[in-house]
Amino acid sequence: MTLYNPYRNMDYEISAGGITVNIGQYAEEKISQANTIIRTVCKEKNIVLADCYEAFVSSNDIVLNNQNAENYIDPDDHPTAVGQQLIADVFIEALFTK
Repeated sequence: MTLYNPYRNMDYEISAGGITVNIGQYAEEKISQANTIIRTVCKEKNIVLADCYEAFVSSNDIVLNNQNAENYIDPDDHPTAVGQQLIADVFIEALFTK
């Protein structure tokens, strides 16, 4: 399973020690790196991939609780019921892929 980014659209910066980091961009960078590794291993090992990242990016629905919050700043970054169903659909599709 690829990782979805619960902070993808968050435009919020944190500064510490003279360094400023945009949370949304930082999370996207790290999750992208992890997903590249996941996709590579799945391809090399001929493992069926449940691509939750693409499903979340492609969805026009509210799939994360923090999407309802201003600037995505909400401690609840878990999927909504719609997001949970999206994950289930991705896994069901993967399970029946040859």
